[in-house]
Amino acid sequence: MIVSLDTAYFTPIEEQNVWLSQQLSGTHRVKFAHYHQPAYPSCKKTSHNADVEIWENWVPVFDSKGLDVAMENHVHSFKKTYPLKNNTVSKDDGTIYI
Repeated sequence: MIVSLDTAYFTPIEEQNVWLSQQLSGTHRVKFAHYHQPAYPSCKKTSHNADVEIWENWVPVFDSKGLDVAMENHVHSFKKTYPLKNNTVSKDDGTIYI
């Protein structure tokens, strides 16, 4: 399953939490999310604090619903994190941010 999210271009980040949680609640084998502003920028801070809003709103949903991969954009350099859960490296499970 792939969900595509809006990083506050049309819809505030926090207003998407219920929908996001519902979508990720299914028994999908692999769960991906795609969005523009990164929660974990690879080389610089983003310009409008979307990262903080994503940490506060989406990352807890990703953690609780078992998101496998978050495909982040905006910063023009590649990154791939270790699996993260609760903002720390998790060897057993967690979300990989690309």
